[in-house]
Amino acid sequence: MKLADLRVSVRPGSGLVARASESVLIVTEPEWPTLPAVDRLLEECRRSPSTRPLPHRLAEILDEYGPEKVPAFCALADDADGLALFVHGATQVVIRGAEPMMRLSGGGSSGWTGNVHDRVSSLFIGPVEGRLDGVVDDDRTDLREGVVRGEAILLVPRDQVVSRPWTTPADQTGAPTTPPVATTPRPAAPGPAPAPTQAPAPSP
Repeated sequence: MKLADLRVSVRPGSGLVARASESVLIVTEPEWPTLPAVDRLLEECRRSPSTRPLPHRLAEILDEYGPEKVPAFCALADDADGLALFVHGATQVVIRGAEPMMRLSGGGSSGWTGNVHDRVSSLFIGPVEGRLDGVVDDDRTDLREGVVRGEAILLVPRDQVVSRPWTTPADQTGAPTTPPVATTPRPAAPGPAPAPTQAPAPSP
């Protein structure tokens, strides 16, 4: 699964959403306009693919500015055989299609990485304290490139039929998963892996 295979729908809000050719970035912290690290996040997500994975470059931003001066965000990028995620701060990722449904939170950590190798039915990304609905999956509002204001995003395979606004029934929300203590990120091990697998992320 690659980002090109996914529609990106945005729920309006005070955050920031950016999509480039091979990456998606959402900044969920409303105070992002006052934080200079946002420009670096956008710059790294817009850069052409390099030999250094995006999570490694984002980890360097946390080291450079300090975790407390980098707004809560999540970035996704194509990797060798799926999607790489980097989550920092009070941001959650809800993955449907994995068994059981997974709900991951970046709250309380200074950055962690994970990989989604298998096909999923949807990924919802938004603030930890935010609601898990209100994003309408519609091909006509697919963010294919550029930067818009928004507080949550929904990624759905393009070949999936557009139905109704995405919601999570109360009995299917799953249990939050605490990310590992941050350490320096490492490339994913070769070979197939379940979706998603978590790998440590950076520490000073």
